[in-house]
Amino acid sequence: MIGKPAEVFRANVRLLMSDRGITITELAERCGTSRPGLSRILSAKDGVTLDRADRIATALKIPLRELLSENLENVLASA
Repeated sequence: MIGKPAEVFRANVRLLMSDRGITITELAERCGTSRPGLSRILSAKDGVTLDRADRIATALKIPLRELLSENLENVLASA
């Protein structure tokens, strides 16, 4: 997957949510945002700030740099 950092970030967040069985409501609660706000970010209707991206990464317990990695899918597959 080669794309813009925001596209890679969104795809990786969705991938981790699916892999870990986390709902959008649960993730929104963990990162201190609203469910509609997080939904708009993940559907590319709103942009994501660095602060918000960091809060999402923290909520998913993964370094932000890994959420921006185009190889996250491969890392998860080998784990």
